[in-house]
Order: sequence, then C-alpha cells, then structure tokens
Amino acid sequence: MQRKARIPLIALAALLLVSCSGVKLEKGSWTGRNHKELTALVREYGNTSPGYDTLSRPYAVFDFDNTLIVGDISLTTMVYQIENLEYSIAPDGFFLALTDCIPNIDCALEGFPGISARMLATDLYNDYIYLYDNYISERKLTLEEITRSDEFKDFRAKLWALSLGADTTFGYETGCLWILRLLSGMRTAGVKELACRAAEAAMGDKLREEKWCSPRMGEAGKVEVTVPRGLRIRKEMINLTETLIHNGIDVYICSASSEMLVEAVAERWFPVIGGPAVFGLRTTSGDTVSPKARYAPSYPHTFHEGKCELIDRFIAPSHGGKAPVLVAGDSNGDYAMLTSYPSMARGLIIDRPSAGDIAALKESGDSKYLVQKW
Repeated sequence: MQRKARIPLIALAALLLVSCSGVKLEKGSWTGRNHKELTALVREYGNTSPGYDTLSRPYAVFDFDNTLIVGDISLTTMVYQIENLEYSIAPDGFFLALTDCIPNIDCALEGFPGISARMLATDLYNDYIYLYDNYISERKLTLEEITRSDEFKDFRAKLWALSLGADTTFGYETGCLWILRLLSGMRTAGVKELACRAAEAAMGDKLREEKWCSPRMGEAGKVEVTVPRGLRIRKEMINLTETLIHNGIDVYICSASSEMLVEAVAERWFPVIGGPAVFGLRTTSGDTVSPKARYAPSYPHTFHEGKCELIDRFIAPSHGGKAPVLVAGDSNGDYAMLTSYPSMARGLIIDRPSAGDIAALKESGDSKYLVQKW
C-alpha cells in the first residue's frame, strides 16, 4: 500500500489560521483533572504559546482501537464479514489464506486443547465451499436462510477460534497478519468501504460479549468462543483531536490494526486528522489484498516497541526530531510509546480491564499520566 504525500504546508497553514475560531476542549465526560490538564497542555504547547515554532510544531500520537474509538476496528470488520459473508476468496485459495502465515499448523492451539490450526482450517474449508456455492458466489439461499445452516454456525465459531488461537499461540504478529488475510481478493477501496459499513453496523449494536458455539461436526468437533460486539466513537475524542489540531498541535494515529481499516474510519469520523497522518499495519499487497500478503519490508510493525520505531522514523523527523507532547493508549501494546519519551508532557490512558505493564502504569500514581474511564 503506497503512503500518501504528507499534508501540504499551505494546508497546515490553513489549520493554524483556524485556531482563531477558538476551538476549545469541551468538558463532556472528562474527569475534572483530565479536562484541566489537557486544556493546560493545549495552552502551553499550542500556537498561542510564546515559544511556538511553526517550523517544528508540537504533535500528539494516539492509538486507535479502544483509544480514539471504543472497540476494535479489525475485530469489528471481522464480525461483519462473518455475519454478512463478505468474502472475495475463491474456495481453492481459502485454506492457504487461513494457514500460510501460521508457523505450525499441527500443534494444539492455546485455549483449544487437542485442536490444531489444520483441523480448524479443514473444517472451515469444507464449510466455505457450502457457503460459497449457496450464497457468496451465487444467491441460491437468502442471508437469513444461509445463517441458519449448520455450516454457517460451524464457520462462524471456528473462524473466530482460529483467529484467537493464532494470536494467543504464536503472538500478536501472527494474529494481526492472519486477520488481514481474510480481506484477500479485495481492492483497497472495497476494504475501506467494508470497514465503514462494519463500523456503522456496530454503532447500532449494544456493547457486549456474545457466545458463538459450533455444532459437533468436522475434525475439530464442537468449539465455543466469546466475541466482542459493538463500537462507539465518543464526541470527547473527536473534540480533543479537533482542539489539538486547531490550536497548532498535529495529531497522528499509530495503530496495530490494518492501515486501510483505520484510514477508512478516521477519514469518515475524524476527518480533521487526515489519511496521511494515519499509520497502521502495512502489507505488501498493493491495491488488492493477497492471500499471501506479508508485512511491508523496512516498515515497523506498529505494536509494542514498533510504535516507538514508527514515531522515531516517520513522524519525529517532521517535527525537528522532537518527542510527542501527548501520547494516548489503552493496552500493553501502547506501553512502550507511553513510557519511552522523557520529554512527553502527558500520557493519556483509557482505563479498561487490563493486566501487566499497562495496569501497573495506571496504578503508578505518576502525575504525568491521565487515566480516563468512560
């Protein structure tokens, strides 16, 4: 996927002029302290501060999933794909798309004793042939009819199980790439349109968890998984990004979701940020996603320490090599970028159930960090 050109200087100048409109951070549901500190940050680093440098503007970096939005756009898109059978993969390429990036398809997957990726992929391939022949390629059945079939129920639960198993057994790097493979055969514009439809559908759904259970069929037999539902875009985060940008503080997104998916949602609901300021997982697929898509060479994997590498290589050079004044995240995948910049003025942590380093950081009492629970 080709990186678009950076925002032209004339556009940046226009953004600086917009600050005269007096965009301010609304109180909304921010805690009193967080609203006060974020407002003070804008005042201290924004374009009305005495030391403001138009040639080396301050900037903020936001994680996307469960930070700028409530929910995960990769998982939301995956749920929507499953429930609407939105696939562009021919049956003869489906097994490859499911297994090619998994290091060992014959070992038992963590959380699914005695079940391997090969077993799940075999069952999914058989289910997919039925779904493809009767709905995906030719509408012999309606969506309502096909989703009542055992093949669909088996497909739904086992696809989620394979996604979860790949991630927990082989790590985030494998799990993220695996989800991208489900977009195989789609062009970039189609992927973006799919992401927006998925987000809109999830906004109408209740934030909840749902159980999916397969029939006792195939090599893997019965499996049960828990699936997150729903997505929200909070007005507070839209207002925060607008306030920063209109006051001369550039905003970037650094996400572990597919860059295409994040760009689509950001362009629709956070248009002030703009596509060139969105960084996510980038593959070698070009304009059409390949079932053998790989991570783009010489480009950071945008999770954990890879987020810091992305900031240092692709963002900081446009800002005189300076660190961000604000970093926002919610999970252990954001811990590195929240703690690697001593000169960072504030770190914003969206408070969600968590363990590990991010939980310790939330509870540290360090005044640099603002913890926000919605």
